[in-house]
This record gives sequence, C-alpha cells and structure tokens, in this order.
Amino acid sequence: MELRPAYGTRRGAMSRLLVGVLGLSPTSFDNHMGRKHTRVLISIWLSIFFALFYVATARGTLTFGDDMSMLSVTRSIATEGSVAVPPGTPGAKLGVDGRYYSKYGLGQSLLGVPFYLIGAFIQDHYSDRMLLAEHANPNANPLTYCVCLLGIISTVGTVVLLYLSCLRLGFDESASIVAALAFGTCTFAWFYARTFMTEPTSTFFFLLAFYCLLRCDGGRRFAWLFLSGLGLGAAILVRLQNAIVVPAFAIWLIFALWVWQKRAFKDSLSAAAVWSAPVLASFGVIAAYNYVRFGNVSDTGLAAPLKVIFENPFYVGLYGLLVSPGKSIFWYAPILIVAVYGWRFIWIKCPRITGIVALLAATYLLFYSHIIWWPGGGTWGPRFMVQMVPFLMIGLAALIDQGLGLVGRIAVGTTMALSLFIQIVSVLVSYIPYEALMDRTSETYDRLLWIPAYSPIIIQSRYLIHHQYPYDLAYNAYPSSFLAHLQFIAFIGALAVFGVGIRVFFNRHNLDSMLVEK
Repeated sequence: MELRPAYGTRRGAMSRLLVGVLGLSPTSFDNHMGRKHTRVLISIWLSIFFALFYVATARGTLTFGDDMSMLSVTRSIATEGSVAVPPGTPGAKLGVDGRYYSKYGLGQSLLGVPFYLIGAFIQDHYSDRMLLAEHANPNANPLTYCVCLLGIISTVGTVVLLYLSCLRLGFDESASIVAALAFGTCTFAWFYARTFMTEPTSTFFFLLAFYCLLRCDGGRRFAWLFLSGLGLGAAILVRLQNAIVVPAFAIWLIFALWVWQKRAFKDSLSAAAVWSAPVLASFGVIAAYNYVRFGNVSDTGLAAPLKVIFENPFYVGLYGLLVSPGKSIFWYAPILIVAVYGWRFIWIKCPRITGIVALLAATYLLFYSHIIWWPGGGTWGPRFMVQMVPFLMIGLAALIDQGLGLVGRIAVGTTMALSLFIQIVSVLVSYIPYEALMDRTSETYDRLLWIPAYSPIIIQSRYLIHHQYPYDLAYNAYPSSFLAHLQFIAFIGALAVFGVGIRVFFNRHNLDSMLVEK
C-alpha cells in the first residue's frame, strides 16, 4: 500500500496544496491533522453543542433542600462576607456563636458566587417585572437561574473530559465521541445538569483528577499531578463524602510511580507531595470551616451519628442501586448495561487502569449502599451514582472501538434510544408531583422503590404522553416569554451545531481517505 495524494480530484488538489504549504509528507499530514488539531476542534464542538442543548432544556429553579441551603451560603458570602444563614434555611444548624450554618460543603457555595453576582446584576438592571409578581415562584428568579448554570458548565466540562479520557486510553476517535454524546444525552447526568446540586461539580472534578493522572506519565508531569490533586481536593470541598475515593486514587499514584514507571524514590516522593498538597489543603479548609461554625474541626453539622447513618444493610442499598425499578442506574440509563459489558474490552486494552477504576466505582457504590439515605431522598433516580456514570461510560467507547456487528449495532442503538427517551421524560416532566404523592407513607414509598408498576419512569412516561403537566422548563417555571424565545433559539442552535459538527467530522474522514490510494 502506497500513501500519496489523490491527484485526480479537486479535493486531491486541495490536499496537495495543504501538504505543500505545511511541508509534510501525506502520512505526516494525516497524523498532524488527526493528532494535533482534531481533538481540540471536537472538544470545542462538544462544548458549544452541549452548552446550547442544556440551556435549551434548562429549568433554572431550586427544588431540593440541599441546593437551597447552599445558595443561602452563596448569598451570605456574596452580600455579607459571611457563611451564616437565616434560621429557617434547610439543613441549618445552630453554631457556637448563636448564628445558624448550613451542614453542606463550602465548595459548591464558593463556586456559585460568580454566578450569583451575575444574576444579581441582571435582577437589578434587566429583570422582567413578571418575575417579581406575587404569583411568581420564589425559587425562580435571575439569581437562581444563573447559579444553576454552574451545573450546566460542569456537565459540559465532564463531557469533554470523558472524550479526552477515552482518547488517552487509546480508543478510536469515533468511539470516544459516541461515549461522550451518550453520557451527555442518555444518562441522568442531563437531569442533574439543570440543578445547583453537587452532583455535576463533583463529577467534573472526579473526572478532572482521573484525566490528569492519565497524563502524568508524559511531559509536564508535576503540573498534571498538581491538577489531579486539585481536582480531587475541589471534589472534597464540594462534598466531604467524596473523600472516600482518595484511597483508590492514591493506590493508582503509588503503583504508577513505584511499580509501572519505576521512578527513583526521591522523584516519586516529590511527585506524591505535589499531588497530595491540594488534597490535604482541602481537608485543612474543611477543618477550619467546621471549627468556625461549630467549634469542632470534626463537626460537619450532621444531626445523625455515624452509627445511625451506616445502619442500613449494604445489600439493600446495593440491590436498590443496581436492580430496583425505583433507583437502579440501569433502569434510569439502560445504555449503562451496554457500557458495563464493554468493560471486558477495557480490561484487554488497559488492565491496570481497569482495575483502578473498578476499585473507585466499587468504593463509591458500597459506601452509598450502606448509608440509610441511599435512595438520595425525594429526587430523580440514583442521585449518588451520578459521579460514577462517566467512568462506566468508558466501557461504551471500548465496545465501539472493538467493532460492532449487526447485533451489536442494534443493541447499542436500541439502548441509546430508550435511554434518551427516559432522560427526555425526566427533563420535560417534573418529578415532584409523583414523588410527593409516594412520599406520604413508608408503604407507598416502598412501592416506588421496589415495584416496577410504580417506578417513576413508568408513571412519568404516562404523564408525558398524556401531557398531564406543563413541560418542566424554565419558560414555564418563571413564566417568561423571553426565556421561551431563548430556549427555542438555543435548541435550534444546538441542532445546527450538532449537524455541522457531524458533517465536518465525516468530511474530514473523507479527506483522509482521499489522501490514501491503494
């Protein structure tokens, strides 16, 4: 096989021109285009598409007690330079100084400050008077809309990092793109991207720590190690429970430095110190935050003792998070079934990383299976498993990279379509009416968790088909004609960007093929 430009076509002439200008052989031209520029362009394409897509389906309101509490802290930081909250704030506890403080992590509230300031400016200068009317939702205003953009930006970043991580693991470009697209549209990460909850930010920081560790075996090793530690430290600041994955990441680092790369002891110790510094700093900030609020570095504000928190038999939570129709990750995102099957091919390609990520996912799953609030409260789907979804989706990239026959394409296409429909249900139909109905007694809530006919997926699909409730989108929550126009334009823009990206992507492959003549 000989590589040379296809001289007999117009595109072949363009290829000759590019090769001549760049001073490359056809083979190096192909490598140059594919390795240096394509991933940047595709990352930008994914970012723009998902930013528009998530704005088009944004909700822009607060409905959880957790996010209301964290927003109260954000408001106090932005307006008073304090972390105290009003006494009636959800999850607030009396502090040592007689004021009330939120029991939730500081990181999410700090990240929300820039968005709060933007929302405050909009509310003061450009707010629609309709938002200030008496009938308006008290949790629907420019402030809350803007802070919810943090979830959108975090999930967009996670999509891009998943694409880059799959490439770094050696999977094909097309497989990496499909895995990223499927994560952003076919999993419940889409639902949580619309909130001010800690799931989107935690997921982003976890994957940042993961991707940077993948990069630490090349150039600028200490910079990547520091960024990895910074990502993990930020995840811990956002939610202290995220610290349970520190041992898995630490084991990975130890094996990478001393076993796989065989670094000298002094060099390995320096690398470990660079990675550990941001993680330890995050624990120091949390300790100081606890002391300021409650006079004890270990007091996080949780009312229940640890013995009570971990009294749930772990097999109940494990069964619930994996199998139950009310909270199973596979019910709420069937594409994960295919992705988990694809993990057999990750093991073949990179067994070391497979073992580490499996340890990470197992740690998270077993921890939350053992706590009494494993269902995640009155929320949509398995809230505590959002952080593990991108790691599981790597299996989809591995499966596609391995090659799919007719049966495989049908299986992947069917599960993606079903998963997409379930996410559309979660976005367009509010989960609150049905959750409130089933939360009234323990008997009805058990039905929601364990009996398929009472699964929120089944019930809310009926609601959607019969259009029983207005669509759970921002333009209905406020209501606002401006937001209706904005979301419509964003949706059309997302479709256009997606179409252009697919066209450019496939045209690039056509160009590559024209550079090769057998």
